[in-house]
Amino acid sequence: MSYITTDPKEHLKALNGFLKQSDGRDKLTAAVQYAAMFVSAGEAGDAKKVQTSVAAARKVFRIFRPLEAASPVLLNHTLNPSKPMLLELINKLKSILMAIYFAGDHVVWASQAGLYTNKEGTEKAQKMSLWAWALGSVCSIVSECYELSQLSKPPSTKDGQEAWEIKRMKAQAEINSRMITLIHALFQVSGIK
Repeated sequence: MSYITTDPKEHLKALNGFLKQSDGRDKLTAAVQYAAMFVSAGEAGDAKKVQTSVAAARKVFRIFRPLEAASPVLLNHTLNPSKPMLLELINKLKSILMAIYFAGDHVVWASQAGLYTNKEGTEKAQKMSLWAWALGSVCSIVSECYELSQLSKPPSTKDGQEAWEIKRMKAQAEINSRMITLIHALFQVSGIK
């Protein structure tokens, strides 16, 4: 027998699971957007029109992203004692910054759609969104560098070389995934999306 819960955390978890499904659609449209941007080389024409149109269409997939980005802080506001406190704070800050980025991006979209007409408010939201995105990307870089350094730590003398090889082989997939995340964050900070 199923029941309806009144726990806000359970509702947030269910909503978060639903929102993750649209992320794939957002990534697909992002690929189309950036391919059109590449083809147009920034010049006016059909490819530039496609890029602009798809960029606007992607906003729909991001409607609840501020909530999704803030979920790690909202669902678990405590710090993990097995991780360094500074790293935990950086990860919480990243979640908050990304929520601010998406919220500001929504304000800009609402302005472009004619739903919000305060030009000064739109400009402030755009600046806030950009800064939050850049700082969130810096947080990602710091976090991923730390995690990679932990995965790549040399063995202690008591473990021996064989234990190190086993640990390294088990960690290789995670290292690859974290390297991709790190490279993506570096591209973001440098201004290349």
